[in-house]
Amino acid sequence: MQNKIFDNLNDPQQKAVLHKDGPMLVIAGAGSGKTRVLTHRIAYLISEKIDPSNILAITFTNKAAREMMRRVEELLGMKITNRPWVRGFSESMVPTIGTFHSIGARILREEAEKIGYERNFAIYDEEEQKKLIKTIMQEQGVNDEQFPIFQVQNFIGNAKNELLRPDHFLENPVNYFEERMGKVYESYQKNLKNLNAFDFDDLIMVPVMIFREKEKIKERYQNQFQKILVDEYQDTNKGQYQLVKMLGENHRNIFVVGDDFQGIYGWRGADIQNILSFEKDYPEAKIVLLEQNYRSTQNILDAAHEIIKKNASQKEKKMWTKNQAGEKLTIYSASDQEDEALFVTERIEEQQKTIHLGETAVLYRINAQSRSIEEAFLQAGIPYHIVGALRFYSRKEIKDVLAYLRILVNYRDEMSLKRVFNVPKRNLGKISYKNMKKMAEREEKNITEFLLNENLFNKILDTDPSLQKWEGFAKALREIKLSLPEKSLKETISLLLKVTGYEEYLLSKEEEGEERLENIKELLTVTEKYGSQKASEVLETFLEEISLLSAEEKNPEDRGSKVQLMSIHSSKGLEFDTVFLTGMEEGIFPHSRSFGNNLEMEEERRLFYVAITRAKRKVFLTRALRRHLFGSVQANPPSRFLRELPRELVDEYEKEGKVSEYRLNIRVQEKEREQINRKMVTCNETLVEGDKIFHPIFGKGVIITLEGNIVTTAFAGLGIKKLDKTVAPIKKLDEKRKKMIV
Repeated sequence: MQNKIFDNLNDPQQKAVLHKDGPMLVIAGAGSGKTRVLTHRIAYLISEKIDPSNILAITFTNKAAREMMRRVEELLGMKITNRPWVRGFSESMVPTIGTFHSIGARILREEAEKIGYERNFAIYDEEEQKKLIKTIMQEQGVNDEQFPIFQVQNFIGNAKNELLRPDHFLENPVNYFEERMGKVYESYQKNLKNLNAFDFDDLIMVPVMIFREKEKIKERYQNQFQKILVDEYQDTNKGQYQLVKMLGENHRNIFVVGDDFQGIYGWRGADIQNILSFEKDYPEAKIVLLEQNYRSTQNILDAAHEIIKKNASQKEKKMWTKNQAGEKLTIYSASDQEDEALFVTERIEEQQKTIHLGETAVLYRINAQSRSIEEAFLQAGIPYHIVGALRFYSRKEIKDVLAYLRILVNYRDEMSLKRVFNVPKRNLGKISYKNMKKMAEREEKNITEFLLNENLFNKILDTDPSLQKWEGFAKALREIKLSLPEKSLKETISLLLKVTGYEEYLLSKEEEGEERLENIKELLTVTEKYGSQKASEVLETFLEEISLLSAEEKNPEDRGSKVQLMSIHSSKGLEFDTVFLTGMEEGIFPHSRSFGNNLEMEEERRLFYVAITRAKRKVFLTRALRRHLFGSVQANPPSRFLRELPRELVDEYEKEGKVSEYRLNIRVQEKEREQINRKMVTCNETLVEGDKIFHPIFGKGVIITLEGNIVTTAFAGLGIKKLDKTVAPIKKLDEKRKKMIV
């Protein structure tokens, strides 16, 4: 078995796997085999008689966790998992491998009752969070035009990632915005507790708070997890960093793998300093560099290095490969986005006979860029798949079925009850709901408890016939509830579809309904792994797993014969034979929000590094002289990343009769930059908090705070941006005249 564990490991990989005790940092460059190191490390520890239940491996996606477990089992030549997770971490002699959020959820299942929750709590997704926030804002009279719901949701999520409770903002608000948000945040947390629910960010923050306040609980988990391994350490935020640090602060056997060159999630709270400062946290740490790349050609690696080396905050390394030098990178300067899309289409058609379509990816910095490419593909008959389409567990019919199940596990989950009490339609409205709630409260119960209590419910029906419309819903809930100890999970869901009338409701919608019913049948397939176990035994576990899965972006498991279209962020962790990187223009890539901000510009460089290192063999880089985007025509200069690439590593593609934009003399490029600069005029208008402004890329926004020239603005669908009004091309909107002030 030992020989198998060390097969196909190079010297640095073997050094990492054989590490004994104490902290270790493995800097694993793109395509250098980091997953191999992690899985071989786990297998090695188990082969060395380390108790598997003392091993904790943390990843960022359930897919990565499953793949890690599969590889460990293959290396050991034995099955180490044979059933879904159940209560407790040490019931079976297996390593704990999961995401940060799944680990946090399991800790909360164990400790919920110690902090005033029931262990059958619900986990609210984004949609449920928004509904709850909207209700609270209405109750508090908060204007959702001045404070858009997505902005409030981002504020609360960011606060939790930074481990900040509501009282932090209530006691010392920096401005009016924080004061109002602090009150909404406080009420939001109280409502979640009343509903016996956590949101996704709570799954990290609350375990950290428990560990801070309850030393004995923390010590128990420290004793449990004596070997901790963390994947993608560069992507950890403050809460995740603290969770790992607290679990490992006694034994200090923390083994982290990551690549500072690929830290691209600062916008969602990831802190690149966590990996850059690892040696400060653990001065005794051993460092291993994995610099051999097994994926890309040397030309691709050299091009990536030329861009990334300009960043100041990084660990120095130089990727190399035994692969051939390979083709040069190809740059194409298109006249507009249609010409760009046509170029991509023609190149794919040329190589279609030799390169599988599923091994080709078109990447973009902004999702809106995909439109022109999609249109060109449709005209050319090129099949494609957009990564990031509506996810399976986000579909209405799936969420409806899960809501029925959730209210039977957690009677206090009023958000799920509100979702389905009138689905299918039972002529039950808001007034009827309020009346039923009053009846239930009169009996000191919540609505679900009241409906499930047949004697109590029937007694009320005799005195108030207006509530008879609830009878069918109540009977259905009782029948499903009674089936839980008798039927399997699959059988229970099948029963649910019949007794609630949901199956009949879908079939009445003909083709659309049949498609939705097929999705529910796929959900039944998911339940098959629980076999004949009774629903009452596994329903909690099933709902928890689904809650965690539903938060993940759907990656292409089986690409088939389709070109893959996706944002650069979505491409992280994937690889393709050929990559087209489109929109290589200043203001698009790098994104305009990084202008004047060194930290954000460094993240843009890391994003470029990630993009081109997805390619094994060939990279095309395209830009448009003019681009119609967000309702306006932009004429942006070439991306600085194009200008920084060494000439010996790139070729310029020239169509017949077309002058190479890349080879235009420097005066022409400067003239082009002057043209765009004239459009990006300074906003000289007096701005105040609450003003509405317009940005050519971000669209309309509302000013939250002003500090000198820095304008903090909330943009619909994009979150909060900080702009320098002396540089950013913003215009103040005159609401009375409905036009921009120039």
